[in-house]
Amino acid sequence: KKVETATQSANASFTRMATAVRAIAASYAALKLAEYVKDATMLAARYETFGVVMRVVGNNAGYTGAQMETFARGLEKTGISMIEARQTLTRMVQANLDLTQSLKLARVAQDSAVIGNINSSEAFQRMVYGIQSGQVEILRTIGINVNFEDSYQKVATATGRVTTQLSEAEKSQIRMNAVMDAGKMIAGTYETAMGTAGKQVLS
Repeated sequence: KKVETATQSANASFTRMATAVRAIAASYAALKLAEYVKDATMLAARYETFGVVMRVVGNNAGYTGAQMETFARGLEKTGISMIEARQTLTRMVQANLDLTQSLKLARVAQDSAVIGNINSSEAFQRMVYGIQSGQVEILRTIGINVNFEDSYQKVATATGRVTTQLSEAEKSQIRMNAVMDAGKMIAGTYETAMGTAGKQVLS
């Protein structure tokens, strides 16, 4: 009788525990769903905002809204995130960079992402910022070794000028060309690395 009573008591305890666990699980699921909805809403809002900014900045530089969207979709096809594509295109316009070269730059970013052990979106963002700011240290962390001063000097000499006569727009374009040239040294690393589990997880 004592064993039977103890067994019944244990069964009742387990039943109550199971009920409590189900209630906690339901509450947790509801909380996570609410967080997901909130995050998704915020991301959608950011995407929309960056789209407006991208089109306005692009228009100011002579690009139509349709052209900017085409550039953004092209970047997305290379693995650049939707938000990062719009944000980085805006930075490229601000840096007076040729947007028709954005796909080539994104391709270099794919290879450099493997070296930097980051995803392509982050590598692309760093690359554009490095070009925009002229900070070679940022580019070196993702395997892009450049010397912008040497690049300025070569162009100035070829055009019969000195580096101080180069405009900021010219320097920006020179920096981007230097980065794309440096990208040839690491070309192919993305395709090779995509055969590994580690890179697939990052991507």
